[in-house]
Amino acid sequence: MRKVIRLIDEDDYGIIEGFVYDYIAKKWFRYRKGDGALPIESSYSDLLTIDLNQFL
Repeated sequence: MRKVIRLIDEDDYGIIEGFVYDYIAKKWFRYRKGDGALPIESSYSDLLTIDLNQFL
């Protein structure tokens, strides 16, 4: 998750939203640019307007 947060916050690639899935805990985590390094437990993408969990 730290790598995703750093990638988004450094703004080198213009990434706005990133997701990590923990296969052991079976949980999704979403981080959006400007969230203050606090990911939330969610698999829904506001940018794509889809739930990524449906792809597992």
